Amino acid sequence: MGKSQRDKGKRGERLAVQILRPVFPNAARDLNDVYAKRGVDLIHTGRLDVQVKHYSGHVPINKYNEIIAGEGRIAVLISIPTHSPDSKPMVVLSAEDFLDILQDVGIVYNE
Repeated sequence: MGKSQRDKGKRGERLAVQILRPVFPNAARDLNDVYAKRGVDLIHTGRLDVQVKHYSGHVPINKYNEIIAGEGRIAVLISIPTHSPDSKPMVVLSAEDFLDILQDVGIVYNE
């Protein structure tokens, strides 16, 4: 991986940290996952194991499979396009985890 790709990845991780800060004020880039190779880019994100992809467009959903979530943790992929100013960052997680989150929060029951 070249320097420009690494820099683009770092920018994406910093953007994801900014997105998550309102909920996880201590969110930060995980500088040690290079050794653990779990596919987790951010730390201090509660039970979420977050991987960030910062490509020209949104990444394929199968990139989600690169994340090795810890026991009792929720794997989350954040896709942030670089060249699509109208495209919002997107989140990918399993349907099972999505439903678990909704049931815990209860927000879907408010109309």
